[in-house]
Amino acid sequence: NKEKPHQAKQPNKVYYHMPIAPKGAILNSTNKTLSWTPTKAQIGKNLFIIEVTDSIDVVLQEFSVFVNDTPNIVSEDSLSIQVGDTLLHLFGVQDLNNNTDLIYNIKTTINELLFSGKQGKLTWVPTVDELGLHTLEISVSDGFSLSEDTQKLKIFVYDLPKLINAPPKEAFINIPYTY
Repeated sequence: NKEKPHQAKQPNKVYYHMPIAPKGAILNSTNKTLSWTPTKAQIGKNLFIIEVTDSIDVVLQEFSVFVNDTPNIVSEDSLSIQVGDTLLHLFGVQDLNNNTDLIYNIKTTINELLFSGKQGKLTWVPTVDELGLHTLEISVSDGFSLSEDTQKLKIFVYDLPKLINAPPKEAFINIPYTY
């Protein structure tokens, strides 16, 4: 106790001040907590300086907090493709942290599908055996915990109708032609 050396058991009165902090940050000196809800404008590194004094000594604590934006998948959630065609789909993602690397993951039951986890690129050539609706689950993350978006992508595989009978190539006078 520097303030009252003759009363060693009585603590000094301590004052808290935050000279540098992002907008909206609140330092509560009663319960000694810092509270803040970051906004989109505060994405990235945010500097805090907290000053604590007992009117004799001053202690500074300087630290920064990185505000992350969760990546969001913004591409279509339904596609269709004809059997034998090549589906090339690049997943569109919005992430306000432009300098972060995105990591893509896929859950699917399709066997012959190519997927790039770094680019979010899907390539597939469906076969006749794969006619119908397929649902894939795509997720994207920027590597931070709690920052992942997931989308269910529905892909409908179809084929054009085919005529299986050839029409008769000749007709006769006064006899009805039927195909």
